[in-house]
Amino acid sequence: MYNQLKRFQHQPDHLKCYDNIIKEQLKLGFIEEVENPVTSPNTHYLSHHAVRKNSSTTPLRVVYNCSAKPSKSSASLNDCLMTDLSLTEKLFDLLVRFRMNKFACIADIEKAFLQIGLQQHHRDFTRFLWLEDPFDENSRVKTYRFRSVLFGATCSPFLLQMTLQYHFQRSHSPYSGVLLFSFYVDNFQHNADNEQQLVELYDVANVEMSKAGMNLRQWNTNSKLLKDHISQSYRGVIGISTCG
Repeated sequence: MYNQLKRFQHQPDHLKCYDNIIKEQLKLGFIEEVENPVTSPNTHYLSHHAVRKNSSTTPLRVVYNCSAKPSKSSASLNDCLMTDLSLTEKLFDLLVRFRMNKFACIADIEKAFLQIGLQQHHRDFTRFLWLEDPFDENSRVKTYRFRSVLFGATCSPFLLQMTLQYHFQRSHSPYSGVLLFSFYVDNFQHNADNEQQLVELYDVANVEMSKAGMNLRQWNTNSKLLKDHISQSYRGVIGISTCG
């Protein structure tokens, strides 16, 4: 943590952004503070670092390293997690289907992994440290832990796909089967012969994903009819990334 802070010594704007991301995760309930951080065999601390992005709105992101080892002889968190079978659609199949019709649309799930809750007895394996005031190295060190599945854990793609499958298999929508096979991890894509069908699928996809507590964002399409429909119904901006 202190090494990370040293890297930010001459970049106060980046440090502020880094701190704001952690504060936002706390506000949204993705992480929580550990009031009495007693260490036990069931606790593990994650290292974290910044990855810079070529973006005017989000110059960096916080990456929690689930593959980091406390020592050469110990295991990382990912070493101890079960990956399980891959439920992710094959990229080749998705790309072929994407080229089969004239009109297409794409989107992604906002903060996809963080929308999946982490059970109480697993949370202490995802602890991490951060200063109460990162601009003051003498300020109190606070301990946090994840309340949600985090990006970087080897089992996260399986958990996301299984969650989507769980919701779509219980849906009564005639599009549920189509939606299930339209995701590559958190990326959504679909195509159709006519624009009206694409508009219908857009409406259904948003409704079904909202039932799962997830939001589809960054919509883009080559259909003018769907673009007009999105501009009237969607709170975001077509083709523009939001802070993630």
